Amino acid sequence: MLFDLLVIVTLVSWIVGLTAQGLLAPQAAGAALLGLVVLMAIARTAKIGMVRLVFRLALPLGSLATLLVWYGRGDVRATTALLGAVGGLVVVLFGIYVIFRGALPRKS
Repeated sequence: MLFDLLVIVTLVSWIVGLTAQGLLAPQAAGAALLGLVVLMAIARTAKIGMVRLVFRLALPLGSLATLLVWYGRGDVRATTALLGAVGGLVVVLFGIYVIFRGALPRKS
């Protein structure tokens, strides 16, 4: 709990500092702070630490979003097409996982 508070204070000071230097737009800073509040609420509801939630949920999703924008070269249509392709891949892989998990005997 204390570690989560330190992470939150560090992130808020970092975001405010970048905004004060003019490196981050005020709208982006507001969105980042709003995202921080949402992550805190999800972490409280799931009864896990915020740092653990970030590493389990936000970091992989942020990495995927960065990958899609990077390969889409910032073009909205290309990024949306890539999102559809990656989404289809995720659905297919999840289906294969369910098939193999159902075929294997369960451990008691």
